[in-house]
Amino acid sequence: MVELLIVVIITMIVLLSIGSGLVAGHNYWNEAWKEVNLQRDASYAMNIITRPIKEATNATVGEDDDSVLTIDRQDGGRITFSMASETPETNRLQRQIAGFNPQKIIGNVEDLVFNVDGNRVRIYIQLKQDDLELSLASTIMMRNYGL
Repeated sequence: MVELLIVVIITMIVLLSIGSGLVAGHNYWNEAWKEVNLQRDASYAMNIITRPIKEATNATVGEDDDSVLTIDRQDGGRITFSMASETPETNRLQRQIAGFNPQKIIGNVEDLVFNVDGNRVRIYIQLKQDDLELSLASTIMMRNYGL
């Protein structure tokens, strides 16, 4: 009887240690997944923003708001990137092509700053989801500047 009690206790200890390892691994996996998704969103946003900048003839930042970038295209069209804030939880990066409604690119935008210096456009974007934050900065050169 004592042997059976010892086996049950040892089995319970083994099961509890395996269970706690699985729970810890699951929590770690979820946090890593959130971080990867945030990195994916930031990379996607940068890709969407940089293509039109490279093809642009001119770019201007909003007079009162450095989170608004207007790009003049070679075909005469315009694209505007901006941060739309309905509530702090729903900040989003959006793109508006002249003549069309704004399109959401990504959400969870904490900060967005554009800076134009000649043919260079500097982009700073910060994303935040739950307790995770991610920042990306890049400088893009306009290939058709002044044409």
